[in-house]
Amino acid sequence: MGVSSVGRLIAANFTRRTRQVAALGTGLRLLATEIDYAATPLPLALERVARSLEPPVADIFRCTAAGLGKKGDILAAEAWSQALARVYPQTSLHDRELSILGDLGPALGVSGRQDQLRHLNLAIERVRMEEDTARGEEARGMRLWSYLGYLGGILLAILFL
Repeated sequence: MGVSSVGRLIAANFTRRTRQVAALGTGLRLLATEIDYAATPLPLALERVARSLEPPVADIFRCTAAGLGKKGDILAAEAWSQALARVYPQTSLHDRELSILGDLGPALGVSGRQDQLRHLNLAIERVRMEEDTARGEEARGMRLWSYLGYLGGILLAILFL
């Protein structure tokens, strides 16, 4: 029973990643909307996005907003980078998603609205592709690790007989 549980725990990580990548895409789309239509200042826009998401993805936006709110002289890119460094280890995201977010940081808060939207839309598209990849990996990984867990349990039962 224990070995099959390990297989299910590993398989659950695939689902967690898919959910977090989807939430990341939602967060970026919300941020683009806040910047484009509401013309909301970046710290407030980031906080609003964070309130719409679940942790740990929400924490990326929340920590960035907090970093901008505490220190008036910190650039948005620096606050974004610090938030990623703090929150990324708590996520199930892969390095590919971290790279997408890292590429977005330098465009936040330092360029015009249209340029920021262009970078956000690029990041949204890249995250969408990663979400498709994550869904495929989830389907394969869940099956594989579930089967391996059950087969490992059967193997142990046979060995102990």
